[in-house]
Amino acid sequence: MNTARLREFYQRAGYRVTSTRSADWYVPGGRIYRSFPCGTLVTPNESEIAELASQRGIFGIEFHNGNGIGVPSGIWMMRDRRYGPHLVTRQYRQQMTRALRREVVREIGFDELHRLGMRANIETLTRQNHGDVHFSDPAQWRQLCEAGASTPGAGVFAIFGPHALIAYLVYFIVDGISHGLMTKSLDEARQGGSNHALYFHYAYAMIRRPEIEAVEFGAQWVPAMESVDRIKRHAGYRLEPYHVAVFLRPAARTLLLSGAASLALKAAREIFGRSDGIDRAEALRHMAHATADSTGHVASRIVATD
Repeated sequence: MNTARLREFYQRAGYRVTSTRSADWYVPGGRIYRSFPCGTLVTPNESEIAELASQRGIFGIEFHNGNGIGVPSGIWMMRDRRYGPHLVTRQYRQQMTRALRREVVREIGFDELHRLGMRANIETLTRQNHGDVHFSDPAQWRQLCEAGASTPGAGVFAIFGPHALIAYLVYFIVDGISHGLMTKSLDEARQGGSNHALYFHYAYAMIRRPEIEAVEFGAQWVPAMESVDRIKRHAGYRLEPYHVAVFLRPAARTLLLSGAASLALKAAREIFGRSDGIDRAEALRHMAHATADSTGHVASRIVATD
């Protein structure tokens, strides 16, 4: 499987997708193009950045690079074919064992995911105070699952309790790497060890397939969130470092980096508490500032017009 198949999956699922000389791009939410597959290091030139950021409805682009542009970050990877319970922490193993006394992890088809996964979608989006029509709108959810069923390279692992699907993880294989694309769970999964069991069995099963040389489980959040990093670190994944950069078109940059935006985000945080939208806006501010600093302020002139 190659990147063209993953691009096909995103297109069929209803995401906005495009390609340039150096990379493939999609819009996972909001109005920012992001390079894919996750963790692939790219360095788009100024004309590519201008082409993408000036498209109608797009505010900018985000990409991973090995040139020190933007913010230090990383991708969580498992490359050890000996992976097993001995490579996870004792605490993680205890959580996983507790869950597996009453639950079971298995690979399922996208038809079953479509039938059983919506509750996990809604509880996750509500918990994160985040909207995403790909997971909340029944027609869009059906389209995403049909894309997975019809695109070679896509698959699903899920964990089941006595009465319901508790959590799931959609993966996609590209050039020998199994990428964890998306995961959703019921609220109860966060406390009962269900996610621990799911993440372990996903990596354990995939790394043993002869065609798989590595298992990827997402980029580190920006800024880093220790609670998220801890569960992946304790699961035995290793953080492979890179930088993540954000270039914004002038109007979006001026608005997002303004003092007024900073005050507005602070006020929103105090009123609404944590939400995915606020987290994302603050992360974009941080990455855009760092990108401008690390490129000698080239970010301020990379897109000439709005």
